[in-house]
Amino acid sequence: MPRHYSRFSSGDDSVDLYTAKLMAALMLTAKGVPFIYYGDEIGMRDFVPADIGQMRDIQGLTAYRMAKESGMPEADALTAAILRSRDHSRTPMQWDGSRYGGFSLHGSWIPLGPSSQQVHVQKQWGSKHSLLEFYRSLIRLRGKHKALQTGKYTFLKRKGECIYYGRQSEEEEVWVALNFGNRPCDLNHLAADAASYRLLLTSKETSADSNRCHSLIIDPFEAAVWATSTNHNMQ
Repeated sequence: MPRHYSRFSSGDDSVDLYTAKLMAALMLTAKGVPFIYYGDEIGMRDFVPADIGQMRDIQGLTAYRMAKESGMPEADALTAAILRSRDHSRTPMQWDGSRYGGFSLHGSWIPLGPSSQQVHVQKQWGSKHSLLEFYRSLIRLRGKHKALQTGKYTFLKRKGECIYYGRQSEEEEVWVALNFGNRPCDLNHLAADAASYRLLLTSKETSADSNRCHSLIIDPFEAAVWATSTNHNMQ
């Protein structure tokens, strides 16, 4: 399976970063058990071998051999091999920008992934708006709020390209909005059902004590989470 950072890539690095944060928020706030595959939390991309010598997966190598035996040109055979290969997400974890990515002191069994010099833990650790820190914030948030762990859905809806839902525990209700579109999404109608709400987390570079806390207009490519006390009569 391809890494979701590559699978949903738009080709625009800034948009891809927000999309990756949306995927993280969906996984860590919706029902179900979250699984984080190593490297997703820093935005590692798929590895695409430049030649067959860089491929390690027997499935891809077999596809390459069969393609060559059928008379395919080298470039087409490599393409066929890449389509069948499972190497895309098997490259070493990128801990730092050193020669071997901080994974080892020597070359690994498979080459490092693309952008390993720019995309690594050391660069993102403590960086306020990085993907890694957003994952860490989401995990802390999930740990603090039972509604995000075992809460039932009070509503689950879609408006345009924005998915929004509420999850409720005995103590509270949490609202989540994930805007996968490039236009703002107005969810202020939810405020009529809430005695109060407060912004817990947003993927956008916005201060939690700004006017953003008092609006339910979701920016393009924004993930936002609120805690709320409601009358539990969601429309």
